[in-house]
Amino acid sequence: MMRKTVLILGVAGLTLLSAGCQQLKSRDQLNKGVNAFKSANFAEAVEHFKTAVELQPDFAVARLYLATAYMQQYIPGADSPENKQMAQAAHDQFMKVLEKDPKDKVAIASIASLYLNQNKWDEAKQCTRS
Repeated sequence: MMRKTVLILGVAGLTLLSAGCQQLKSRDQLNKGVNAFKSANFAEAVEHFKTAVELQPDFAVARLYLATAYMQQYIPGADSPENKQMAQAAHDQFMKVLEKDPKDKVAIASIASLYLNQNKWDEAKQCTRS
């Protein structure tokens, strides 16, 4: 019985240690992404932020940065599939932020901005009324 308890505690300890390690790796990726973003290397920033979110899916700040990095790559008025994909990726990530925090002002304003840049006036109005 004592051996079983020690084994269970050991496994629980490793699980906590692993979770802590994931958080550290996620934060490291966030920092690398911020540095890339500051240097206007948005595609590289996206990769770091995506990794940060994969390591820690509930890391709202990393997800917000990921959405913003996608949005920075969107060019208003350009009609290419890749450009539309950037807008959609940004929108999707902002929506995931809002799933966790429906009142996140940065996400709401960013989605409204995306809609305005896409000439989606009615959708933009809906964002500002929320």
